[in-house]
Amino acid sequence: MSEWKGTSQDTQALNRGFKFLVFSRVTRSVAVTFSMLSIPLYLYLVGISVLNIGLVVAGAMLFTVFLTLFLGMIGDRKSFRLSLILAEIPYLAAMLILSFTEYTPLIYLAVVVGGIGGAPGAMRGSFSPGSTALIGKNWPDPDERVRRIGLLLSTGSIGAVGGAFMLYVKGLLDPVTGSVEAFRYLFLVSAALMGASAIMLTLLKEKSALQRKNLIMSRKSATYSFRVILSNTLNGSGIGIAMSILPLWMSLRYGVSDASLGTIFTLSYVATGMAAYISSRLSGTFRIRGLRISSYTRILQGTMLILIGLSPLFILAWSLYVIRSFFAGFGAPMRSAININGISGSDYGTATSIQGVSNRLSMVSSGATGYLMGVGLPIPEEVGGILQFLAGITYYFSLRSSFRKG
Repeated sequence: MSEWKGTSQDTQALNRGFKFLVFSRVTRSVAVTFSMLSIPLYLYLVGISVLNIGLVVAGAMLFTVFLTLFLGMIGDRKSFRLSLILAEIPYLAAMLILSFTEYTPLIYLAVVVGGIGGAPGAMRGSFSPGSTALIGKNWPDPDERVRRIGLLLSTGSIGAVGGAFMLYVKGLLDPVTGSVEAFRYLFLVSAALMGASAIMLTLLKEKSALQRKNLIMSRKSATYSFRVILSNTLNGSGIGIAMSILPLWMSLRYGVSDASLGTIFTLSYVATGMAAYISSRLSGTFRIRGLRISSYTRILQGTMLILIGLSPLFILAWSLYVIRSFFAGFGAPMRSAININGISGSDYGTATSIQGVSNRLSMVSSGATGYLMGVGLPIPEEVGGILQFLAGITYYFSLRSSFRKG
């Protein structure tokens, strides 16, 4: 494997390029967050049943499985900048379709092609296929990776606040334009923001590609990735069931308005951003301590979901969700860095894509959410919380042998 030899000017170019990645994640997070929050509400508003909403979100997850794997392999073979740019195109097309039509088959197509599903959290907009791999390739030091991933998360959370605020604005537009039209106007805004993100990504810089010795990836990378996948599968299944249509779940469970939902998620994204920033500034945390933090925070996220499902009061449920968001932000930077710690440099794109695919593929469990809500509204949060709790335990025991104790 060849080593990258760059001048100080090359290093400065990488750092300047990273700033554009940060700006891109902010605008992307605004767009993605708004869509994640609004799509379940919009689909229900235009007359689609809860059961079918869960199924179409599952379809979106399946589509992103193939897209993520494809873009990761492009990153290894061409450049991660290219894979990042290409990742924005399906979403941009989806938002344009949603902003100009109410024809149900086209709405289904847009949601699936746009990959609009999963958790409506700040992390969803902060990353796309290639971002973690790009950071791993450009900055080999694990603690530096944690800091940069934490910065992406914290600034992406600022964008997520903007996305949640858009849902609040939608509630204010309802009396003027009508609820459906308000959604469509804001989908068009989301498309413009995603276009801006793609333009900024063209300004990224990237180290030259490492020489590949394997068709897909090395045995070492595959073994390490399998350990990550064990936890990802459980975690993704829990997220798919509990979080894929969470705004609609809260609306039906507590009868709250879109504006109120926007306020709740705004607070949660602030909590995520603060936690990610604090986590990224901790020094000497990467090794076994970082693994423990990554595992414990995932366990606590699952615990909060269980308590949310049990909560009879709206104010208690959203308070628990804000706390859960803090745990999510605190654990994510270290977890993202740990996930590529045992990966060979030439395999970053493929390995991170396969890891992401395991998470996304298991999120197809969202297809069961509508059915579970029909059985009992609290059930999706309970089942999802238990699965995420188990994912945290699995993460620690799967990876601890890869880290020296200290």
